[in-house]
Amino acid sequence: MKVHKRLLDEGFKHNILIVGDGYDFENIKKLKSDLGVDETATMLGFTDNPYPYFKQAEFYILSSRYEGFPTVLFEAITLKKKIISTEVSGSAEMLRNGELGLLVENSEEGIYAGMKQALNHPESFEQYTKKLKSYKIPFTLKNSVEKIISVLDGL
Repeated sequence: MKVHKRLLDEGFKHNILIVGDGYDFENIKKLKSDLGVDETATMLGFTDNPYPYFKQAEFYILSSRYEGFPTVLFEAITLKKKIISTEVSGSAEMLRNGELGLLVENSEEGIYAGMKQALNHPESFEQYTKKLKSYKIPFTLKNSVEKIISVLDGL
């Protein structure tokens, strides 16, 4: 929210949508009101089907401080979205070390730099879009079964 407000104050007109909820949901909701960005920031909360929102989004931003396995990045890759992700566990691997999306420092400044780049130079994300179009996701059922069979055959 602070990065969103900062960019608005700098003249970058944009909206953000936060899908999902977590332990910090109520604090972020309060911060949104405190910063006066209720008109440009929407907090949807939990939804059974986030994909219509994914589809409409111009960019997907993973701004997590911590992640176990960033499943949402897998979803964003599958949907060929322009991605900005903080450097959290698994993000570099999933984004092939920045080949499929922009990796930023895991900080408010990192998120700010990534969002500002997206707003100021959206064309710079075309390199990721091109890579995503031809990228074959390694996590298919067929690939997984073939890998398991090869491991079992090697026993």
